[in-house]
Amino acid sequence: QASNQVSNQVSVFQPTTAQKNIISFCSVPRTAQEIMDRIGLTNQSINRRRHILSLVEIGVLKMTQPDSPQSPTQRYVLTEKGRKLLE
Repeated sequence: QASNQVSNQVSVFQPTTAQKNIISFCSVPRTAQEIMDRIGLTNQSINRRRHILSLVEIGVLKMTQPDSPQSPTQRYVLTEKGRKLLE
């Protein structure tokens, strides 16, 4: 029964205010710097992990260059799942 509770919690995504801002901003591909500027944070790795990569991990955002995550031309854009959150 505990595993059912955990899976139910994972399936219900409650975005933070910053995440909602990122989701609405990334309807077109954006750089990490653009995203961090938008939410008013520095583009440090901890902020990228917390705010951008967490959304990539759950499938709301995707990298435009998934084979080169450190590419200086890397952009992030909404997935279909992310688009549904905007509806």
